[in-house]
Amino acid sequence: MACSALLVFHAVAAEAEDNPAGINRPVTLTVKDKNNNRIKATYTITGIKEAKHLGDGIFLRKPDGKFVIVKFKVKNMSSISFPTDALSNITLIDAKKKRWKRSDSATGSLRLGTRSFTMMKMGSRMEIEDVVVFDIPENVKDYDIALPGGGTVSALKQPKVAGNQRNENKSIAASEAGTRHETIGDANKALDSAWESYKKGDYPAMKVTAGNALIEAKKAGDERAMFVGHYYLALYYVNVKDYHNAIDFGLRAQELGEKMRDDIKLSVVYKLMGRVFEQGGMYKNALLSYEKYLTSIKNIIANEDRAGASDDVFKDAFSHYEDSLTAGFESGLGKRFVAKGHMSVCRIRKKLGELEEAIKSAVKAISAFKESGDLSGELFAWWETAEIHALKHEYGEAIKALEDNMDRAERFGIKRNFIDDIIIYAQKSNDRARVEKYTKMKNE
Repeated sequence: MACSALLVFHAVAAEAEDNPAGINRPVTLTVKDKNNNRIKATYTITGIKEAKHLGDGIFLRKPDGKFVIVKFKVKNMSSISFPTDALSNITLIDAKKKRWKRSDSATGSLRLGTRSFTMMKMGSRMEIEDVVVFDIPENVKDYDIALPGGGTVSALKQPKVAGNQRNENKSIAASEAGTRHETIGDANKALDSAWESYKKGDYPAMKVTAGNALIEAKKAGDERAMFVGHYYLALYYVNVKDYHNAIDFGLRAQELGEKMRDDIKLSVVYKLMGRVFEQGGMYKNALLSYEKYLTSIKNIIANEDRAGASDDVFKDAFSHYEDSLTAGFESGLGKRFVAKGHMSVCRIRKKLGELEEAIKSAVKAISAFKESGDLSGELFAWWETAEIHALKHEYGEAIKALEDNMDRAERFGIKRNFIDDIIIYAQKSNDRARVEKYTKMKNE
């Protein structure tokens, strides 16, 4: 296969080396950004392979065709900082000269231990290790990897090696790869089994299989599987209300997610930790986790927008999210998750007695729900806002928030709840006319 062959650079730019550079051998090119600033950068391709899927368990991601994974290093050889998105602008060209851009969602899921190019600049002499992933049709067999600055990478046959050395190398490589692949495979199977147990509500089985997966993941050094294993165990302990262990495993997952610099995984674990701390009555910790969750969601949206991603990116990013982790996708989901993040912060601030800040978070949630077209979310945010106003003894504001949304409340089947609350607030503010009006409406 092309993915297992030796990769050789064909330097087509004037700055490229005269002789093709092989895998793990550097090539220096001139790269320019959108403002036509130019620097010299040295690229080293460290690996390329094809894959039928990425991730595991709730983070399983399948391509429309097949994934092509390209790992590389790039070093800024100039004396100035340079936008990293320009340096990572690697594309794939098939035999018909069709050019493919990277899959942002798939690329994000594999950025383990690397620095996100969309979130920083590269300083002078700085080197970054990164990965890009392409989703191309299964029938595309011949393709080149095009580097910024004019270099390309093609798949060529391995050079011949002397008989004994060739056999020895092949044996060692097969042994090492086979052992690691088998171990990772065992971890992934166990994680899939744990997830199935969770969906069935079989928490004891989930605990056992997630624990086994974690053991296999540690043997293989598979950080992604380790993250999911810790996350699953935290999820298990949340469901059995063992918050001490839930916090322990959740924080381990959080540490791995932060090491990976993966906002998608971080958003999942921050939301879970917020839930754990909230249910355990640790409201200040919950507030911090929910605010981190909100920041990670905003980062995901900002980075995908900057990359010109389609709605499919959000489908991939959020398809397994929230408590059930099976939320579907529809237009505006990114804004909806921001809105829910604001509501989580609002709820915790209310419990902490920070009512003014809680109102501000609720207002932000209402705005985000409105932008996403989520009428029910907006309605419940207004309901929460009314309750907070009442806690501040601002009964007029509370009543207004409910009255202004009475028609929508009827549409969503909660009109009677709104009426009950208005009666309570009217009684507390000695508004006898409203008490009489809504009591009559309630009895109709």
